[in-house]
Amino acid sequence: MGHLPDPMALGHGNALPMKARNIFTPELMKQARPRNLVCGELICCPEEDAQSVFMIKRGSIKIYRNTRDGREVIVELLSKGEIFGESAVLLDSPFDCYAEALEPTQILQVPANLFRKAIAADPAYAWTLLGHVAQNVQRMEEELERSILLNAPQKVGCYLLRQIAGAQKRSYGHSGFCPALLPFSKALVAFKLGMTPETMSRSIRKLVSLGLLRERGRTMVGIDPENLTQYCCQSCSQSFPCQSAELAP
Repeated sequence: MGHLPDPMALGHGNALPMKARNIFTPELMKQARPRNLVCGELICCPEEDAQSVFMIKRGSIKIYRNTRDGREVIVELLSKGEIFGESAVLLDSPFDCYAEALEPTQILQVPANLFRKAIAADPAYAWTLLGHVAQNVQRMEEELERSILLNAPQKVGCYLLRQIAGAQKRSYGHSGFCPALLPFSKALVAFKLGMTPETMSRSIRKLVSLGLLRERGRTMVGIDPENLTQYCCQSCSQSFPCQSAELAP
């Protein structure tokens, strides 16, 4: 299979997010190897040597760990333009999570040695990568705060707000409803938010009863961003859109 073209030259529908372009530079893209995955296929496993850095070109990936008693803990849900595996490569350590395709997915992988050479050869690129790592740390700090301070309906509402901010790149200070975006199944989002699917369903019903969310049947069709922001952010140290929403791909 041939190399993919420079992402800057791709058509609008296939263009990669800016964050992905900054990390997977045209030089690295020339050496990236495309790989097509079927639903359920594993890309990496714990204790496996980190030999590549990956970027999602199309589809979605679940990053997770298994507990000793057999439960699955979702660490992250990733979609187009997001990067994974870089921490293990930078630390020169094995992977510590499973990465599994949630649907037919295409990823690009760059060998670890080429990734490290790019960092060593270009201080500006090293600073860009350092910024990427710092953003991830900031996002995890925000997630920790939300997991402690927000109740279940607020967690669901906050997740929905961050999805629309990341997708449309604009603030929502106006009144009225806008489309509700749920890029993954309710069950996966529930586990990512640290709750059961049943708790998430109850939380959605609570938001509907408060007039903050609209459903058609069992499908979410719209949210009231202005009032949902007031409801969710009252228990948080940040105002919406928070940093993790602004940094979404």
